[in-house]
Amino acid sequence: MARPARTGKPRKLEDNLERLRGRSRTGSRRRPPGWSHGISTDWEERGTMVTRMTGSLSKKALATISALAVTSAAFAAEIEVRSGATGPFEAWVLKELPSQLPADGLAFKNQPFKLTVPDGESGFLLVKDGRGNVAWSDISSVKTGIWTIQSNIWRIGEVRVNATQGSDPLDGGMAVLEAKGWSASALISGGEALFFGVPPGEVSVSVQYLEGKTKKATTPQKYTLALDRDEAAPVLAVAVPAGKAGEGKPEAKEGQAADKGGRTGRGQAEGADQGVRSPVANAIVWLLALGIGIGALYALFRWLKANESKVAEKLRSVGVSVPDGTQSDDDGADAPPGQAPPFDPRAQRPEPLPHEAFAPVGATGAAAPTPKPSAPRLLVQGATVEIPDGAVLLGREAGEGVILISDPTVSRKHAEVRREGDAVIIRDVGSSNGTYVNGSRIEGETTLQPGDRIHLGSAELRFEA
Repeated sequence: MARPARTGKPRKLEDNLERLRGRSRTGSRRRPPGWSHGISTDWEERGTMVTRMTGSLSKKALATISALAVTSAAFAAEIEVRSGATGPFEAWVLKELPSQLPADGLAFKNQPFKLTVPDGESGFLLVKDGRGNVAWSDISSVKTGIWTIQSNIWRIGEVRVNATQGSDPLDGGMAVLEAKGWSASALISGGEALFFGVPPGEVSVSVQYLEGKTKKATTPQKYTLALDRDEAAPVLAVAVPAGKAGEGKPEAKEGQAADKGGRTGRGQAEGADQGVRSPVANAIVWLLALGIGIGALYALFRWLKANESKVAEKLRSVGVSVPDGTQSDDDGADAPPGQAPPFDPRAQRPEPLPHEAFAPVGATGAAAPTPKPSAPRLLVQGATVEIPDGAVLLGREAGEGVILISDPTVSRKHAEVRREGDAVIIRDVGSSNGTYVNGSRIEGETTLQPGDRIHLGSAELRFEA
């Protein structure tokens, strides 16, 4: 069979040229001879695998970044605290709410301020202002990284209850503090119980104690606690009726209410002794007893006055000396044996001089006798008393060498008057109402001048010379 005639270049050469150019007959690019179909397919599969792995890693990275963003938003590294209260402030980051105010907090002069919170940890933020008030919040409730303390969540930081029994502090027992929707109890040690985080407003406090083996409780006393106050820790005083207090301490029973943060509280006081009177009731009882006693004494006095003669006869019959009311005050009959009668000013009145002492020169020319110089004297309650040489006491208590002054404002031994030659000196001897000369109170010795007015209490004397 005859072959078809070839035209132009040989076909083999043409095919070789086309291979070298990398093109097929149709003009499409062909792979070089070394790039077989198997090799091409392997690289394509590898490329697809790399693409799939890259896509998978991208999804995991996005999920991790999203989780970190959510965690950072829920537990911020720093929380800004804002408040309308006055500083300085003290703050704590705590794992649990305490039962009393902790020590060594972070100090801040003003607000707002920032607190650092560990990532992912739960707990509480506690803040104390300049007046001793506290506020707290669960860290998980702060979503935006800013805690704004509202005015209605502030509480009194510390409240102390002082319990006394008579003049001594009560050792043992339990103090109970109650407010609207809140109550707490604390053991008393050394006469004191401490409460933390007490709501402001009206509170009532009572004390449970043991008397012997009997459980008793004081009547609740009401107090008002304010956020704006002078003392940081208010003190509430409770007086326990005097008696034999037991050594046991009441314990909190199951079913008692618990304050927020785990502090033990209670409802109404159980077993309270309704017979324990309040201080006001005790005062009323004492006033009634005092009135009855005064009335009885007054009735006895009236009876003695009405039966004075009979009482005097009875006393004389048993050997008691009773003065006779008809006797003179200055007869000295009742003075004890061997003792001079009381110095009574009225008994010292000088006798008037005879007229002859002041007679003019007679017809015979004889001169009248020269008058004797008058001695210094005191005018006491209308009587003139000559001041002897030496010292004499002025007072309300009768005795030898005492000028007696009957006045309840005069002390028993009130003042001393001493005569030294022509000088008369007065001094106070520790009287209650003092000694005054011409209206001025004397502290030491004072020399009297004629006409000086002396006051011993409300009694008035005049010095003459």
